[in-house]
Amino acid sequence: MSLRRPLTAVLAASALVGSGLLSGCGVSGTQFYPGEAARIDGDVITVGEVDEAAAGMCEVLTTDPRLEGQVFSGATIRNAAERGLVLRQIGVELLDEYDIETIPDDIDDGANAIRDNYRDADEGAIEAALPAFTGDQFLFGVLLLIGRDEVGEEASEEEAVAAGVQRAQVWQESADIEINPAFDAIEIGDEQVLTSRDDVSVAVSDFAVSAATDVDGGAADLPESQRCGR
Repeated sequence: MSLRRPLTAVLAASALVGSGLLSGCGVSGTQFYPGEAARIDGDVITVGEVDEAAAGMCEVLTTDPRLEGQVFSGATIRNAAERGLVLRQIGVELLDEYDIETIPDDIDDGANAIRDNYRDADEGAIEAALPAFTGDQFLFGVLLLIGRDEVGEEASEEEAVAAGVQRAQVWQESADIEINPAFDAIEIGDEQVLTSRDDVSVAVSDFAVSAATDVDGGAADLPESQRCGR
């Protein structure tokens, strides 16, 4: 399993499952309070945190000449932000569950590479977006750590990550993970991270292939307040 992939791949996956303008209100029939995007073993990710990360992502992306002319729906950006925040929090929970003696800040999550890659973007926007941009790589680093804790330092990276995935799935079975239905559900599978709504999922290995030039067809026709890009 590999979670390290281009941002456009994350957006492509989000575009497959996200549509419409997402509401920040509590959802009827769930245990969510208004303003909650996700709750993981009692730790809450708020809609405000998702919106802040999404706004930063949009501002950063619009400075990237490689994405010039590309338009994403607000829903796609918000689902990508939510995914990154949830994966990061899952990683934090796994470190605690398996008593790994490290702190999250010591895990290489690619933040410096993001800062370098988008050096022309507003610094505040980059920092706001970093938790979402780096969630996948952060979780990869955690899976590698908890896997090596299980199989030993002599194991290959592939073997260590596979062991980490197994330990993550054991934790996942009893963990209290609640995702506001307005956002994509997330699950760690055997060979992929499932990011889905209505049982739609995309394999990690397919993300790079599916990251086409227009990953969010029709977004350009949305009102300006519901899209990112021009």
